[in-house]
Formats: sequence, C-alpha cells, structure tokens
Amino acid sequence: MFFAVWPDAAAREVIAARARDVVRRVGGRAPRLENHHLTLAFVGEVDADRIDALKSIGAEAARAVSPFVLALDRLGEFDHTGIAWLGADTQPAELERLVRALRDGLAAEGFRVERRHHRPHVTLARRCGTMAAATIAPVAWRVERVTLIASEPLPAGSRYRELAAWTLG
Repeated sequence: MFFAVWPDAAAREVIAARARDVVRRVGGRAPRLENHHLTLAFVGEVDADRIDALKSIGAEAARAVSPFVLALDRLGEFDHTGIAWLGADTQPAELERLVRALRDGLAAEGFRVERRHHRPHVTLARRCGTMAAATIAPVAWRVERVTLIASEPLPAGSRYRELAAWTLG
C-alpha cells in the first residue's frame, strides 16, 4: 500500500509520451498509462484491520494542505537501478507539508516510515539503460487530492486499486 497523487489526463498523456521516448532511447519497459503516479509515502503490506488507521492518516494529512501545482522538470535515473524517472528540481512547500503530515501520521500509528529524503518522481521506465540527467519543459498539473492505493502484483505489471481519496484543503 502507498499514498500517492495522480496526474490529470493531460499531464498523464505527456508523461506517457516522455516514457515512450525514454524507452526508445535507452530501452526498458514503461508502466501502463493508468499507473503513472507520484508516491508520497510507501506503507508496504498492511493487515486488513489497519486500513482504517491509514484512511484516518490520509484524511488528516489532506485537510492540512491546500491544492498546489506540481511541475516535474527533470529527467534522470536512479544510480545503477535501471529506473528512469521524471522529477522536480524543487518541490512545492505544500508537497513537502503533505509528505511530512503523512509520515508523521504513519509514525504516530506505529507504521514503518521512510527515513530518506522524499524525492518526488514519476517512474518512466524500468530495466532501462543509462540515461543522462536533463532539465526539460515542465510537465505540470494541479494536485487537488491524495489517494490510498493497494498494489496488486500481476505477471504483466502491478495493478493499482484506489482504497480511499481525499480532497486537499
């Protein structure tokens, strides 16, 4: 399970085009169009009786942050992982507050919390070759809601199922 934000339809199309371009240039496999998202907090496997706690955490975090525009303006890859991404050189203060609120809520409820600095990104391709980082024209969308997602691994790639969503603000 994880908390995420999802691009609107126009941004999703641009992200998919960037993913296709990366695959053409350095190989790999792009996620399905409907799977492009930006993870805010990874939770992992959760017992069914703890899902209500996650829903409360998501609702409280969403109330604490106003809608904002997220602009992803950087192409890159995680070192030696074969994962190409679209990310942000700088992140909006609202995104930082949202991630912090989710992490604080998760910690307060005894969930495992990622300690590394949050690096906002959308995965463009997996199992790809080396790619030089580059600044690009921003892909932007207005973030107005946060979701709680269950990931279901399948042979053709993961399928994501929305368990709950909350409007920001």
